[in-house]
Amino acid sequence: SGRDLLLTNGYAAITDSLASGLDIRFGQTVKQINSQNSGVLIQTQSQTFWADVVVVTLPLGVLQSGAVKFLPPLPAKKANAIAKLGVGSLNKCVLRFDSVFWSDQYDWIGYLSAIGGQWSEWMSLSKPTGRPILVGFNAGDFGRQIEGYTDSEVVASAMTTLRKIFGSTIPLPLSFQVSRWGEDPFSYGAFSYVKLGATSSMRSTLAAPVGKKVFFAGEATHRRYPGTVHGAYLSGLQAAKDVMAVRRQRP
Repeated sequence: SGRDLLLTNGYAAITDSLASGLDIRFGQTVKQINSQNSGVLIQTQSQTFWADVVVVTLPLGVLQSGAVKFLPPLPAKKANAIAKLGVGSLNKCVLRFDSVFWSDQYDWIGYLSAIGGQWSEWMSLSKPTGRPILVGFNAGDFGRQIEGYTDSEVVASAMTTLRKIFGSTIPLPLSFQVSRWGEDPFSYGAFSYVKLGATSSMRSTLAAPVGKKVFFAGEATHRRYPGTVHGAYLSGLQAAKDVMAVRRQRP
């Protein structure tokens, strides 16, 4: 419950708090998860870690890519859920200007483009940050298409639309930042969705543990709040409860 919130200092406000006091290993890209023996062996590009259990929070796009090998292979039902659920695109173009030329009365600005879905959604960050910043969102086919653009081409495309909305005299941005979630090897997409041929029950299949050693969490595993930060967080709490339940059963 509660309202949507904008974390003006970034999601680190959440993750840094949750990670306080934990042993976090950076720069370890997992290549293989082996649960064939008594424990679980996690092989990275440079080290091997041993654990009693593992909680896999890999994004659906990474699971689909096959970048991480599971031994033994995941059950057919879970592999089918991974293959059939969809991974959506949502890319941002953040533009910082020298002044606000739009009405900062509104947080969201909608635009009906000639080609549906291109630069149709904008968010103003001028009120929460006190800075003249606009964020343009692109999803679907165009969201994927512009990942092939250079940064300059993305900004130029964004400015073409903004000048249609606010006039040809608006200034160029002072700086910008562009996301390409579909190309990021640690995400391969922005969020999960139930595509044609899939069912929402497949999320529960994806969330189900494999035996008593390999557990799963992440936004794609949450049936009520998929595609959200709080869905990912709640799925992690559930996975932790499941792990503790298994540990209590052990002699």
